[in-house]
Amino acid sequence: MRGFRRTRSSLVLAACLFALGAAPALADPVGAVVTHDGPHGPWFKRSCGFDPHRASCNAQVVTDDTGVPLASGSPLPGSLGPAQLHGAYALPTAPPTAQTVAIVDAYDDPNISSDLATFDAAYGLPALTPGAPGCSATGCFEKVNENGGLALPPADPSWAMEIALDVESVHEICETCSIVLVEASSATYNDLATAENEAAALGANVITNSWGGGEWGGETSFDSAFDHPGVAITASAGDSGYGVEYPAASPYVTAVGGTTLTLGSGNTYAGETAWSGSGSGCSTVEPKPSWQTDSGCTRRTVADVAADADPQSGAAIYDSVSYNGSSGWMEVGGTSLAAQIVGAVEALTGQAAQSSPATPYAHASLLHDVLSGNDGTCAPSYLCTAGSGYDGPTGLGTPNGLGAFEATTVAAAPDFALTATPASGAVAPGGSAGYTISVTPKNGFAGSIAISLALPLPGGVGAAFTPSATAASPATVTLNTLSSTTPGTYQVTVIGTSGSLSHSVTLTLVVSAPAPPPTTTAVSARLLTTNSTHPCNGNTCTTASFTADAGATVLVVVDTGAPNDSVTSIGGAAISGATQLTSLRTSSKNELAVWQATGTGAAGALTVGFAVKANPGIVDVIELSGNATTNPVAQTNPVTGASGVAVASLANPSSANGELAVVAVAKNTPLTGPPGFTALDTRRDGANGGYAYAVYFAPAAQASATATPGDQHGAWGTIALELAHA
Repeated sequence: MRGFRRTRSSLVLAACLFALGAAPALADPVGAVVTHDGPHGPWFKRSCGFDPHRASCNAQVVTDDTGVPLASGSPLPGSLGPAQLHGAYALPTAPPTAQTVAIVDAYDDPNISSDLATFDAAYGLPALTPGAPGCSATGCFEKVNENGGLALPPADPSWAMEIALDVESVHEICETCSIVLVEASSATYNDLATAENEAAALGANVITNSWGGGEWGGETSFDSAFDHPGVAITASAGDSGYGVEYPAASPYVTAVGGTTLTLGSGNTYAGETAWSGSGSGCSTVEPKPSWQTDSGCTRRTVADVAADADPQSGAAIYDSVSYNGSSGWMEVGGTSLAAQIVGAVEALTGQAAQSSPATPYAHASLLHDVLSGNDGTCAPSYLCTAGSGYDGPTGLGTPNGLGAFEATTVAAAPDFALTATPASGAVAPGGSAGYTISVTPKNGFAGSIAISLALPLPGGVGAAFTPSATAASPATVTLNTLSSTTPGTYQVTVIGTSGSLSHSVTLTLVVSAPAPPPTTTAVSARLLTTNSTHPCNGNTCTTASFTADAGATVLVVVDTGAPNDSVTSIGGAAISGATQLTSLRTSSKNELAVWQATGTGAAGALTVGFAVKANPGIVDVIELSGNATTNPVAQTNPVTGASGVAVASLANPSSANGELAVVAVAKNTPLTGPPGFTALDTRRDGANGGYAYAVYFAPAAQASATATPGDQHGAWGTIALELAHA
């Protein structure tokens, strides 16, 4: 076995923790395991160790048998430098036009500028000028934080080794490229994605990434950080053997696997085998890009290409930051090295703006095809075993000059995407939610999509759907629930298939707990005062002094007592804001009117103004229990004869918390109130047997009610008011 291995359960654990966003601890909780290829070494270990809370860097450093890195005052024998890498991969030293490579890592390497100067001096490389990228013909070097600022994150010796490897490797391959190092505040995906976007915003032609972790269901939410058309992006495939890491699985990056490089005389290429530590395999999350055609994986396959990664054939780097007590020249490999080599090769072409992960697939014959070696056991075997043509550990092959990475127009195959509107629905148990599944054609796709659902469906959820869809005719999916369906969040996957193409979209259904039955509180009403002992005087009528609660709703019920009369004003210190709520004319042309006001909390009488002359007029002042009135209903002459007076019907009795009824009927005999009502005031409008008048209150809405007169005279008018809590 070569290299530290993470078990598949470790990768699953990492995926879960990434998805949950667990807060990272700065110290490595798991640590780096020292391993070797046989009883005599060489020994090596991952510089960052493995932390399931965050991304890990993919640098592997050669150590002694106790895990202490081997370090020296000069490059270690056997470690590779610029001459070996340029010779093996037949590379020039400079691009045809100025290029900038951005390197995204976590934390800070405080010594990287001086370490790069030491590295350059040892190999006679052109120095990079500190400052903004592109500041000189020979390139320059700049270091910024994830937001492009100069306030750098805390230093970390593990990531410092990764940074030294990345910066020095890119510089030795593309000697005149400017380099901008973007340091994320931590190794969480949120911070690294922020740094990735900042690297693109700074104008990089190429972005390299030498870190990753196990896949998880939410990784696609980070894909946009790697989707920067016109920028070539590489990502290391991982150092844990067979298995897929993210972001290498993203379809927007060139996933770089690892090899063991063998040199011939004069630093010539003598061959490569798949490195046993390289990551590879079939993504469980990312869709298959149109430019990948291997048949054993229906989703994204890793890797695309490869380069030297085995620590046995690792690169010489200089790192003055003490790591496990060692500093100086060391030998470092891992797919970190491979990702930097390929990224620098992309920059050397000068065509990164026209390149994409699909580019090497159009020029596979221009790569070194790696024919042997494996990184584990799997089925189908090509996903973990090198062989002729495409394979997982080494992809299409390794660089052989620039040809495979020089951009030409690669005709993208017809394809489609599925979207759901809405993406999420919410229902109560027993309800259903509808979704529209739309087809977006890509690259001239014009076919029909067969629609199906991933089975089994969640318990308590059923579905109905149209079996096919086109761009012009979307499909519909209805998710149904039972009254017994447990409240919670459910997901159903809709699959669209056309020939060999298959894409999916996930529908979310949130089943809420049943709403508790509404609680209602009855409205109460009290008669504050009347004018029964304060008769009207000409055009005004005054009540006794009273006090209404501040803010309470106050109703003033008035019967003018005179034909053709009407109420013109209501006022007094005890109320404010009096406005007419409703009114009607009785058959004798008296006016029944209801005004609404707000209690002030002050004591005072109420004065009512009349248009003609109150004769004698009735005024009742009623306070409700802090509730507003709604939906006044007026009704005139509902019946004639002695059978009864129908109280005006409410507009919406189910929404009311109480009811007020004002009834005026023909003379002589008082009314008998309707069932369910309490009389607030009943009397006659004059001393000589005028018509009967009453105000009734019910603490709950009455759909219908009848007041019974005691004689044969017909009704003159009724008003009903719904009372509801404000």
